[in-house]
Amino acid sequence: ELRRKGLGRRVLEKAIEEVTIRDPCCQVIMLHVIEYNTSAARLYRDLGFREFKIEPNFYFFADQWYNGILFYKEIGHRPHRDRHVYKNWYECWR
Repeated sequence: ELRRKGLGRRVLEKAIEEVTIRDPCCQVIMLHVIEYNTSAARLYRDLGFREFKIEPNFYFFADQWYNGILFYKEIGHRPHRDRHVYKNWYECWR
């Protein structure tokens, strides 16, 4: 009875807001979703997350393996002084 009421959207928006306040150097939020959860994937896309990678056999549920979809959302930029220390975040996932 609580589905499709906007609760998930509000929770995720609040989580993104909290991350940007508590860690201003954070530049990317990443999350996974099981491949058949199309409602969650649609919500993430609506909130600006982009599909990045399919993780084969990431979830094991009810005696079956399922792929995971990795999403990301860029939320900020590293301070200039740190650029020489870090590669682009997506280099870490190759």
